[in-house]
Amino acid sequence: RRVRGAAPLGAHGVDTMETRLLTRTRRLCREREQGFLIRELPRVTELLATLEEKALSFEGDDPTDAESEGLLAVDFVAALCNVLSTLEKPLVRERANEELLPEGRDAMETIVRRLTDLLTYPVEAVSDAALKTLYAIARPKPRPTGDMDPAKAMDLRPAPKAYAQGVLLRAGAVEATVVQFRRLVFASELRSNAA
Repeated sequence: RRVRGAAPLGAHGVDTMETRLLTRTRRLCREREQGFLIRELPRVTELLATLEEKALSFEGDDPTDAESEGLLAVDFVAALCNVLSTLEKPLVRERANEELLPEGRDAMETIVRRLTDLLTYPVEAVSDAALKTLYAIARPKPRPTGDMDPAKAMDLRPAPKAYAQGVLLRAGAVEATVVQFRRLVFASELRSNAA
């Protein structure tokens, strides 16, 4: 019998590192459904790398294998997609101009590099989710200007779109996306010629 709030156990009732990782990932995404904090991005990058590695290591495992504890690559792919969908949401700042500070800028560039690496992931759902996330980063919502006091309206930060495009260029995401797009178009042309 499962206790409410308890971590799900593997097929053999063993609480493994992998099941704890999946449970913590689900909890993190649920807690951060409004978006990750900018200061959390380095840990999110590590989490993406770990989930990717686990998904590839479990790929092709026999689901009845005792070592896999009932976990499949699908579980890690779902967790990976869940983190990517949370990354699509606007990042949360704890203080003004946090994304412009060196730590925030480096964190953004690192997460964008990780996302560009995921564009070539062998599972289509993950590469699609990475592409959606990159698109969301590239096309942020503009800052509201509404009925602000003119003194408050003078915002010297770069426009969100200009900032996002600068991050994408510095991280090499534009080139990687173009290469991935060309690969997809080439594969599509090969399939249509073969048919």
